[in-house]
Amino acid sequence: MVELELFDYYNGTLSLIQVAINFIVGFVLIYKYLEYRNKNLLYMGLTMIILTSVWFTHSVAFVLILTTGEGLSPEIFFIMAYPLTAVASVLWMVVITNLVYKEKKKLIILIYIIYGIVFEILFFILLFDNPENIGVLENPIEPAISRFMQIYLLIALISSLVTGLLFFRESTKSSDPEIKLRGKLFMISVSLFVIGSIIDSFTLSVAIILIVRVELMIGSLFIYWAFVTPKWLRRFVSDIEILEEDDDDKKDDVGGFLRMLKAKPKKITEQEITFYKERKLCLVCKGDASGFTFICPKCDALYCKKCVDALIPLENMCWACNDPLDKSKPTKPYEMVEEKEDIVLSGLKESPKIKKRKK
Repeated sequence: MVELELFDYYNGTLSLIQVAINFIVGFVLIYKYLEYRNKNLLYMGLTMIILTSVWFTHSVAFVLILTTGEGLSPEIFFIMAYPLTAVASVLWMVVITNLVYKEKKKLIILIYIIYGIVFEILFFILLFDNPENIGVLENPIEPAISRFMQIYLLIALISSLVTGLLFFRESTKSSDPEIKLRGKLFMISVSLFVIGSIIDSFTLSVAIILIVRVELMIGSLFIYWAFVTPKWLRRFVSDIEILEEDDDDKKDDVGGFLRMLKAKPKKITEQEITFYKERKLCLVCKGDASGFTFICPKCDALYCKKCVDALIPLENMCWACNDPLDKSKPTKPYEMVEEKEDIVLSGLKESPKIKKRKK
């Protein structure tokens, strides 16, 4: 019969909580995918669930010892804990390459798939030759992993940190404050996860493991907020507050409105038109349009008064259907400068909910 020490009870209990939080976050992201049809939500949700395999194995071993007095064998423990991490790495890179470096996506994903296959082959060869090639269960729920596994997991963590930094760098170039906010949340979550995972791999005291696991749990929440940012959180972000407080001044300033015009999307879908109209948001400035508004007679796109007053003399064209806003005046399309970084990073933003248009 396996006996547990005080540290093991803390470790097992915190592992159970970590698994529960990651599963909740993962399944909520998958549910949001069904709502918004943004595949990045699906891939990140699956990544969060699969990454839980290490702590899930700790939890299973802990529960088995509590209920039966026996833990997992080394072979079962290692098979449950580590092979799926290669799948999580590939899914992670799918999300990253959907957001940035799309032109290199196929090559990057192929490299990670090959790397994952090589790891899986070596893992099982070493495991079945001698489980100690993977690690030793010196503790019933916390293994001491081999140099081979240490190197593999360290490479995976460094890869996550580097790609997170690359995305954060690209997000800072965006003119969209929402993308900047999500980039910051994404970088915080990656940093918390990488630092926490590295510290968690060492033998810790009860106090330190508590701090580290709480850090990992907070990291899980930040990754959720990076993809589905709640409104209350946006209010506490300075650049969003500045944008909201300065909206009217920007629209009054011709230079500020021209900058908005340069960021005009190439195409606006019917779902996006419905999304902004239902929430009474201006299609141009994304600000409140609950007062006096202008609705395009052809496509029902919604504009606030200041934006439509500025748009008519500049180009007099609806952003969605290109129909004249004022039919008594000529249209003159504005020659736009493409904002590359906004297009590249737009996958991190929530897509409008898929709804049938009311007739």
